[in-house]
Amino acid sequence: QSVKELSAKNSWKLELQTLLLFAGITDVNQLAKLFKYLALPLDMPGEGWLKKYSTVIPYVVIGSIALAFLFPTFKSLAIVVTLANLAIVSLKAGYIKKADLIAGKIGDTLARYAKAFKKVEDEKWESVYCAELLGRLEQGHTSAQINELSQLINKLNYHLNVIVGVMLNAIFLWDIKQVIAIEEWKRANRQNLEAAFEVLAEFEALVSIAGLHINYPHWAIPQIAGGKGYTLAAKRIAHPLIPAGKRIENDYEMEDAFKVDIITGSNMAGKSTFLRTMGINTVLALCGAPVCADEMQVSVITIISYMRIKDSLNESTSTFKAELDRLQMLLAAVEHEPKVFFLIDEMLRGTNSVDKYRGSKAVIE
Repeated sequence: QSVKELSAKNSWKLELQTLLLFAGITDVNQLAKLFKYLALPLDMPGEGWLKKYSTVIPYVVIGSIALAFLFPTFKSLAIVVTLANLAIVSLKAGYIKKADLIAGKIGDTLARYAKAFKKVEDEKWESVYCAELLGRLEQGHTSAQINELSQLINKLNYHLNVIVGVMLNAIFLWDIKQVIAIEEWKRANRQNLEAAFEVLAEFEALVSIAGLHINYPHWAIPQIAGGKGYTLAAKRIAHPLIPAGKRIENDYEMEDAFKVDIITGSNMAGKSTFLRTMGINTVLALCGAPVCADEMQVSVITIISYMRIKDSLNESTSTFKAELDRLQMLLAAVEHEPKVFFLIDEMLRGTNSVDKYRGSKAVIE
């Protein structure tokens, strides 16, 4: 339902993707650093009195400067107060730098994310899952909260212009004022931020899946089979990455059975391609994406593949050892998971024919 709904909102989808594309140009680790920073209190000593002081002192500075034109004796007061303000900012420079290093580079990026959240919040959703995702956001407030943080961070960056920074700090204790405001934002909103980005990530994934449905409208929307049974059935299923004129379509059905199907045939008959066809389409189906088939039903199952096993010089692992490790993982999954769909392409190719036969037979049994 969600994929179909998003497919019908193609213009909305493209606008959201554009916002997220430009937001993602920044360092991929920047958001993770921001989340870590937001989770840790800055604990700047004297925050309480500094907040009150930074509220009152601008009036004192501006007033003394204005009075200095009329009464020269006020020049001394203006100079003393501005120098005192710069000294206070200098004493707190370590805390300011800490906030700036982590948050300072992401203000514009957060503004783009705020627009993306606004797109999600303003849209009316009919599908159950999209409506549920929207409900996990603070309706109408998430975009405003993130935009507020973006503005605070951008204000902190005013000090990058040295002349402007000195003037603002001399009059307003600008850097301290913004750091305190960011800390207050953190205390009020930090618990919601990471969860909000998880919701946005879900929408981004759904939008990508919807793009597949738009590009291939004739592909089937799979049905997820409920109950305790094991269902995997498809009609005219094909490999989605092979052009339509070249791919071979097949039917396949596995219904409430714990069994092993062995695919046989001559070289280049398409055995590996069929295994990949079933694997890729099953993954797509469990993602809620359309599948390259006329119809498909699948239970919620665990998929394990044994397709390309390679040696590793870094890990001192031979091909045969890598195959044994993968088989051990597969057998453990079959033992502990209720529904496992495994795909094995030419088992134990790293050994001789006799051992390959015996090993394959033992695994099947």
